[in-house]
Amino acid sequence: MLLKRTPCLFFSPLRDPIGLSRLIIWAGLGIVLLLPACGGDSVPPTDSGSNADDATTAPALADPTVDSLPAAPETTASPIPQVPQSTPLTPEIRLGLTGFGPIQVGMTIEQAEAATGMTFKSESSGGEEYGCEYYRVEAFDGIALMVTDGTIARVELRKPNLATISGAKLGSTEAQIRNLYPGQIQAEPHEYIPNGKYLLYVPKDADSQDYRVIFEVDAQGNVVAIRSGQLPEVGYIEGCV
Repeated sequence: MLLKRTPCLFFSPLRDPIGLSRLIIWAGLGIVLLLPACGGDSVPPTDSGSNADDATTAPALADPTVDSLPAAPETTASPIPQVPQSTPLTPEIRLGLTGFGPIQVGMTIEQAEAATGMTFKSESSGGEEYGCEYYRVEAFDGIALMVTDGTIARVELRKPNLATISGAKLGSTEAQIRNLYPGQIQAEPHEYIPNGKYLLYVPKDADSQDYRVIFEVDAQGNVVAIRSGQLPEVGYIEGCV
């Protein structure tokens, strides 16, 4: 059986130049349409006329939540506050011109308690109505404190094992006192002890002229009382009375 041959349309570019142009245009369009499907994401064009050295990155958008917060002030680290340390009274502490160790003339009793960590107890003085009081330390009975107008005015030694900074103590002799404080002792007659004396240590420092250390000496020349503090209280011969 013979098959009927179907004539094929044959295009000759030589015979139809206009058709060739159309074929090229349609082929180009087909390639353009196929590129996105085959090539994936397209690359955005770049400005070929820009200089790479001059290129800058686009500024990032500011976060409005951050810009609205106030800037933290610049601060320096604060030193850790030091906790005051108390110094309990001991027999090794020495009496000075203005106090006994941590207890200083001008302190209140509360300040003295804080400085020593010890409890102070008031005792009868006979001068309460004039604002003059006496205090003792409950756990250390070697000293007595005179308080006037709310502050410590003088310190008195009451035990022979306690001494001044220079080493004078109850039982020392007048000669020893003069040797410990050469050229700085003034003597006055004692008010109540016959042939007794008050030996007054007078400091040389101009800033300390309102203070004294006073030694009371009996007729045998032995020290029977020692006190230091501010004038005039340190000179009261009968305490608060």
